[in-house]
Amino acid sequence: MSSTFEPQEKLHSVSFHFPLASSSHASILQRTLQVDKERNPAQVTTTITPDEEGLNISIQTTTLRLLRMNVNSLFDSLDLIIRTIDAFGSPLPLVVGVPSAPAP
Repeated sequence: MSSTFEPQEKLHSVSFHFPLASSSHASILQRTLQVDKERNPAQVTTTITPDEEGLNISIQTTTLRLLRMNVNSLFDSLDLIIRTIDAFGSPLPLVVGVPSAPAP
């Protein structure tokens, strides 16, 4: 008996644009988020692209459940990364319209 793996079609997707104060902040977020590999690349594809105005993120999945889980994980990670950068004294506001926390 022989079986072949058929990749599943990714029918569910969402895209976000996170406005940031500089392209260097977008690059930091991109590099930090891309450290972890997808657990199941046949079912989830995440694309992270920085630009001059922020960070573009697109997630495609085979099921709504996976989409929800990946979006929740993304927001948890972004929150932690932004708070960490802010805590260590980012010289510029990290997110457009949100001032940085004062240095301790």
